[in-house]
Amino acid sequence: MHVLASSLIFAALCGAALAADLHVRDFGAIGDGTADDGPAFRKALAAAVQSGQPARVLCDPKTYRIGWRRDDFFALTIDDARDLTLDGRGATLVFDPHNMALQLRQCRRVTVRDLRLDCDPLPCTQGDIIALDRAAGVFTVRIEDGYSMPRTDDAIQPAFRHGCFIAAGRRWYTWNWCYIAAVRLAPGQDRCVVITVDPGMVSALSKVEVGQRFVFRNPPWTPNEFNGGEKWKLGTGDQDRGVVLNPPIANVQVRFCEDCRLEGIDQYISPNMSVFVDGSTGTVIRRYRIGYKPGTDRLSASLSDGIHCKGNTTGPFIEDCSFEGLWDDAINIGSPGDVVQQVLPDGRLRTRVLDIAWIDSYLRAGDHVRLWNPVEGRLLGERTVVKAEFAGNQVRIVTLDRPVTGVVDEVTDPKAATILYADRGPSAVRGCGFSNSLKTALLPNSGTVFENNTVEDCAYGVNAFLCTGLGAQGYPQDLVIRGNSFRNIWIGAVVLYAGTPNPQAAPVSGHCVVEGNTIEQNLGSAITITGLRDVTVASNTINMALSTPLEWPAVTLARCGPMLIRDTDICDLRPGIAAAIEAGTTPRRDVRMDHVTMSVAPGVAQTRFLEDPPSARQ
Repeated sequence: MHVLASSLIFAALCGAALAADLHVRDFGAIGDGTADDGPAFRKALAAAVQSGQPARVLCDPKTYRIGWRRDDFFALTIDDARDLTLDGRGATLVFDPHNMALQLRQCRRVTVRDLRLDCDPLPCTQGDIIALDRAAGVFTVRIEDGYSMPRTDDAIQPAFRHGCFIAAGRRWYTWNWCYIAAVRLAPGQDRCVVITVDPGMVSALSKVEVGQRFVFRNPPWTPNEFNGGEKWKLGTGDQDRGVVLNPPIANVQVRFCEDCRLEGIDQYISPNMSVFVDGSTGTVIRRYRIGYKPGTDRLSASLSDGIHCKGNTTGPFIEDCSFEGLWDDAINIGSPGDVVQQVLPDGRLRTRVLDIAWIDSYLRAGDHVRLWNPVEGRLLGERTVVKAEFAGNQVRIVTLDRPVTGVVDEVTDPKAATILYADRGPSAVRGCGFSNSLKTALLPNSGTVFENNTVEDCAYGVNAFLCTGLGAQGYPQDLVIRGNSFRNIWIGAVVLYAGTPNPQAAPVSGHCVVEGNTIEQNLGSAITITGLRDVTVASNTINMALSTPLEWPAVTLARCGPMLIRDTDICDLRPGIAAAIEAGTTPRRDVRMDHVTMSVAPGVAQTRFLEDPPSARQ
């Protein structure tokens, strides 16, 4: 007792706060996988927040069922907490798919660690395709044993139900998907349903074969049930009126937080995105594994993105994570742009964010922004936001430090309206593994480092784009893509794109580095760079398989400005390709090449530039 008392006095004199341990069992959690332990978890978390001191909420390595919480989209919330840790210590939390799992909002130094996340029942179902009528836009699926029969009522709209086509005989995404217009029981066939594709996506069936498998969303609610009740929490103050405070975007959300961490978490399924991080600073995500649940033959681990990020001042910093079985992008760090709705008489700009209604604008005083004309493909200038006044959900009145010439608003020309891209960063993705997913490993923001990762069987590796009509991405600048391994990427391992319908647009500055990567392709391109200058491609090894279709060049440089390619080896022995480096819209003088080794088939050019006729050989 004397030693403990002395320690307490010493800690108090030093200003150190002692952490309090709160165990969920002391608040009524049972952990038998059957009883609803949600109320106990919520009580324990609330007590930890209200204690006013550093605290840990502890679990046992048991299975805790977290039942349907009807008054919120999130089963668990941690609001306005400081120095709190939720330590699962190997626990499995099984959520009802009516809810997302956990939201952190306006927290500081909160850590969630060592948990396994699952759902029961699953928010999706799956089966084998046994019949197909491409002309009619329908196919028949036999639902596998152990998976629930889907809802067949007409209240489920296509926007709430879609699915992915999986290769026959193996758990491999074909990069093909569709929205579903209707699901009907197949007459006289046990556990079979007839699926009608949404009319706008009937073309997806051109690549479908009998024997493939299909995994699709099976929501536990209709749109009316989803939109009803008191689940929606809307801001009512002068600075958040109408803003959705608890948007059900992802299973785990980190919103407007500082220095929070997600560590050692295994996620086996998510009703929507897996992780959403927005408006935050310094978020660290380490050893977050999104993948198929061991011992099952599930075809999905997430019904949308893996880690989706918007408007973060710095971060996230993502390390040693893994991603497989996703229906969308693994990591999206691209910040949305804000389009100019109207240039006001006093020179201020009324803007709206280019995103879904649940996402508010992140523009704030002090932001450095680039103003972009998407039709002309022209950077109008760089400015600092002096004031960003709240004018409603997604809308701001923006004052810049200096006027900008050439700003077009939506009143004048909706297609040519100027977009403001705010610099966000830095952020980093290191030591992660990406495999067997529908779309892209990384959509980066300016200032992102993508280093020492392994990417396999995805539609894209790294895809950074700036173009009209796609406001969800930011300016592709100051990217470092280094030391990665890319294999079997469908469209492109590295794609850096500044696009515009204006063929005379000058390249914009990129300051990107692509170095030390190994790229082995048997489907798409290795490196594609469009509309950028000041890019360095160095010390890469590129091997193109003979089976790669001829329309996929090893390296494409389209409308590029001054750039450097050095110390790079390209092996592309496909007969009939135009060139190993296809640069038909880029002048030769704008690409400096030092110590570049290219192995090509007899009669095939190593390079083709703007000055070279299509038949030129070098």
